[in-house]
Amino acid sequence: MLHSNNLGQVSIEFMAYFGMLLLIFVAFSPVVFNQTMEVRKQSMAMESRRIATFVEREVNSAVRFGDGYTRRFTVPEKISNHEYNITIYNGTYGKVLEVEWSEGVENRQLIATKIGGYPKPGENNIENSDGLIIFS
Repeated sequence: MLHSNNLGQVSIEFMAYFGMLLLIFVAFSPVVFNQTMEVRKQSMAMESRRIATFVEREVNSAVRFGDGYTRRFTVPEKISNHEYNITIYNGTYGKVLEVEWSEGVENRQLIATKIGGYPKPGENNIENSDGLIIFS
């Protein structure tokens, strides 16, 4: 009879430990999930910064090298499997490059004053023709 009581006690202790473990898991799951989402957002922001800086350097290089400069370059199709847009608009102090994705925007100042066309995700061609920077 003693042997049977010990097995019952072990089973109850096991269930108590398992219940505590399950409770800890449930308590920390939202924290881990939030941290994972924050890491994903930061990763997307870093990727957009990298793309914005890369395109900014391409435009500024075309301006610096002058007339006749031509180069083909490629930017990623997506940022962490999300679509994004690259636009250039007139800002307060000149042309501004904007990389916009679902979670935010990244901007860069350009030294070009005249730009034709827009860079797009994927393969691009940039050309300097008499001071006009042309994307195709």
